[in-house]
Amino acid sequence: MGKVSEALRNVTGRQAEFLSVLRELQPLVLLASFALVIATFSAPLSSNAAGYAVTASMSFIAAFVFLLLQRLVTFAVKDFERYGISTFTLGAYASIGLGLVLLFLVPGELAKEIPSVTFYGRIGNAVFYALLMLWLSDITWGNFKRVRDKFPQSTRLRVFAGAIFLGTILFLLILVIEEILPASSSFLNLFYYAGLTVFLGGFFAEAYEEDRVKNSPGPTPSNAKP
Repeated sequence: MGKVSEALRNVTGRQAEFLSVLRELQPLVLLASFALVIATFSAPLSSNAAGYAVTASMSFIAAFVFLLLQRLVTFAVKDFERYGISTFTLGAYASIGLGLVLLFLVPGELAKEIPSVTFYGRIGNAVFYALLMLWLSDITWGNFKRVRDKFPQSTRLRVFAGAIFLGTILFLLILVIEEILPASSSFLNLFYYAGLTVFLGGFFAEAYEEDRVKNSPGPTPSNAKP
């Protein structure tokens, strides 16, 4: 009884710290309330979206409970920080992560029920793929110039590097067109897979050929004297 009484005194004698803990954990309560509001307004449109939001709210509440118990037990048991604190912390992190993932799924479910959202989502995807194409094509073109300058006598390497560049543009360009003209997706799938095959084939072939050229006897092209 003595240890129990001491633990109770440790908890009840730290009201100020307990209130401070509640203030620190207040964002989790706000997230849980926000998820419930989302569930309320999304329920008429999509039951799946409402279900995700409600489960997210429960996850945030679980994280709040984990962290609150961690602090309370730490107040009562001095050595608890050394032994059991990680269990509550991991539980809280897992609950917060699950809640955020579930909230992220809510807009996708709502977009299925609102045609205009789907249209603008496709436009956004097309812009993203276009920017990705410009970025990757710049990288692959730089790789082509590197191969051309470093291995000027190797036609194979230049062909493989060019295949990487063209394959990148082809399969990402097809993704852009499919987002803008979804009705043509079945026809364009052939070009998409062709571009992806050219890119992957060129990538692995270039890596193999460059390694072979570097390890072949004799001076490498970059060290050869004119």
